[in-house]
Amino acid sequence: MRHETQVALIRRILAHIDAGTTDRGGGGVSPVARYLSPQRLERERALLRGMPTMVCAASQVASPGAWATHDHSGVPILVARGQDGVLRAFINACRHRGARVAEGACGQGRRNLVCPYHSWTYELTGSLRGMPHPQEFPGLDRAAHSLVPLPVAQAAGLVWVSPTPDADLDVRAWLGPMADDLASFGYEGFVVHDERTFDTAHDWKLMADANLEAYHFQYLHRDTIAGLFRDNLMVADQFGDHLRITLPKRSITQLRDLPEAQWRLADHCNIIYYFFPGTMFLFIGDHATVTTAWPRATGASKVHALTLIPESPASEKARAHWDKNVRIFWDALMEDYRLMDSMQSTMASGANQVLTFGRSEYCSGIFEETVERHLAAAGGHKGAILLANARAAF
Repeated sequence: MRHETQVALIRRILAHIDAGTTDRGGGGVSPVARYLSPQRLERERALLRGMPTMVCAASQVASPGAWATHDHSGVPILVARGQDGVLRAFINACRHRGARVAEGACGQGRRNLVCPYHSWTYELTGSLRGMPHPQEFPGLDRAAHSLVPLPVAQAAGLVWVSPTPDADLDVRAWLGPMADDLASFGYEGFVVHDERTFDTAHDWKLMADANLEAYHFQYLHRDTIAGLFRDNLMVADQFGDHLRITLPKRSITQLRDLPEAQWRLADHCNIIYYFFPGTMFLFIGDHATVTTAWPRATGASKVHALTLIPESPASEKARAHWDKNVRIFWDALMEDYRLMDSMQSTMASGANQVLTFGRSEYCSGIFEETVERHLAAAGGHKGAILLANARAAF
């Protein structure tokens, strides 16, 4: 982030502290039906499959022979760095009988990809190298039986793939100015210290609803991180479909005693880069955590998360330091997930027809409106009708 941008954000925060205010919008509502409908969920899944998918950290596939898989979009994805240094992505399915050619999350040192079923073997370029007893397949067009390629790109220290073959993938245009904003922090070579995947009992959209506002901090997180942050204070900026949320810590007022040339935003704020539709990049000064949420079923989702640190720990002391940071993060975030499960559990009761967003929760409303806009553009219109009816009732 350019220094002048950091200074401008800090000035906005200090002005809010002086005035007892925060960034605010118009509030809004989100119909509960959005979180309960199996038919709507299928439309959302199709929407997500048409958008760039964050698969892994770039550092996980930095060397020739490195590979990683991703299953959460509904399309089995495999990315691999060839011996020629080129990063490629494929549908992780053998062209013989469809078994996965790579099992597990990630690894290093592959020279080829071998299907465990009948040992069809593929180059890291995706081309079919051979199979046992080739005489069993007279006239087989090997080129036509290469792994199905997917568009792939690297940006903001992450690997992005389109789950749709032949789709256009201009990640720089998709991420917009937030990619350069993030890259300037110098974390693109950060390595993965912690990776986890787990299921939740709530709709995937609730993660954005919960994490794009600071109204809940002093209450939900009173026993974990609340003491670090100002109550209900954030500054928010929108870049196309994406959002940057800056959450100031109480220590930010110390900057009043320093010349602006020494102001450094990350020392006194957590910064959320929310890449629509479901990737949250939380920058915490000297490390970052990236979480993505995916629909698993109606009222259920899957979360994939990476914690990125500057370099692999060189000592047990360093490892303990980063383990402590990971533990602090997840102790707080699991409080959010438990409350999202709680919210989902009441939705079918009829107690609420809508979820209500206050003026300081307006970014949650922006996210929901963005989902609706994309669904409408894809041919859906029921969401707009639901929202109109909900607003009338509210």
